[in-house]
Order: sequence, then structure tokens, then C-alpha cells
Amino acid sequence: VVRLILLNKEVGLFYHNNLVELLKEEKNDVKDYILQRKFDSKTINKFGIGYATGKEPLYDYLLEKGFTKEQMLASGIILENSSQRMYDRYYQRVIFPIFDIRDRIIGFGGRALPKNLQDKRIPKYVNSPENDIYHKGRTLYLMNFAKREKLDNIIIVEGCVDAIALQKFGFLNAVASLGTALTENQARLIKKYTR
Repeated sequence: VVRLILLNKEVGLFYHNNLVELLKEEKNDVKDYILQRKFDSKTINKFGIGYATGKEPLYDYLLEKGFTKEQMLASGIILENSSQRMYDRYYQRVIFPIFDIRDRIIGFGGRALPKNLQDKRIPKYVNSPENDIYHKGRTLYLMNFAKREKLDNIIIVEGCVDAIALQKFGFLNAVASLGTALTENQARLIKKYTR
């Protein structure tokens, strides 16, 4: 579990640094999407938004950091194809790290860029699979931020981008259910921090 949390932290940094570098360029599809969503640098930094470039850079980076192939596969971030090549589940996606209540990255949501969605086989969103640290039905996206506000209520939306947009405009109690119907565990989590 500890290695998985450390691995996710490294992955989050890797994706975030990719995005920061891409935003320095004059023009590219990633920058167009970020500008279209009106994500400023404060928002990008606060929520750790990133970008997954190609299929292989992340695998090489994690190997350099001392993670094993088994640990990477257990995370669900790195996958293995039929010819035993390792690749990044989220390649060519804008990345939204999913935090637990203690601010640790436990998963990721990846959104395809608009130009890639012209291929109907590409799903708009790809989310982390369940593993030892990430359980979708027990997690609310941005609850780690919302709980700090100690407000009487929580605004629940479906997706990461919606929750970020609300938070950005001052609704600091906005969270997302990560595409699931509200679960009993999520309701318990809300009850723990708000009425």
C-alpha cells in the first residue's frame, strides 16, 4: 500500500510537469483545451492537473524511480499489451488526480482531448480501476478540499471538470461522485464532515 501511494505521487508529479512544460509552448492542442476550460495556473497547481503524453515515457520514468513492473501493473496506471509491451493507460489525456481525505493521490481521471474524440472508439473519460488504495464508491473527488471549509452542505456533481469549475468560482464545497450513483459510503463520508 505504501509503495502504491508513493507510485501515485510520482505519477501525479510526472503528469503535472508534462502539462506545465506544454503550457510554455506557443500553441498546442493541450494548451487549447486548458484555455478553453479557463484553467489558470492557480487552478492547475491547486488540483495537480496534468497531461499524459505518449504510451511509454511514464513506464521509463517509474523504472528510473525504482518501481517494479509488478507494482506498476498493480496500480492499474501501466498496462501490458498482447506483445508484452508496457504502456500508460492514460496516454494523450488531460489528467485529474483523485485525492483521498488525507490529500494523498489514490487514483486518476483522464479526459481525452476534443480532437481525439473524433475517433468514436476512444472513450471520453478513463478512470483508475479499483485497487488496494482506490475504491470509487468510497471516494468523492475534491472532498479533501471541501472538508476544510467546514460548511453546512456539500454540492455534488458528476465529474472532475464540473467540480473544479465550481471550486474555481468560489463554491469551495463542490465535490464529484466520479461518475457513480451516490453510494452509502460516499454519503457517510459527507455526513462525517458536514450536515
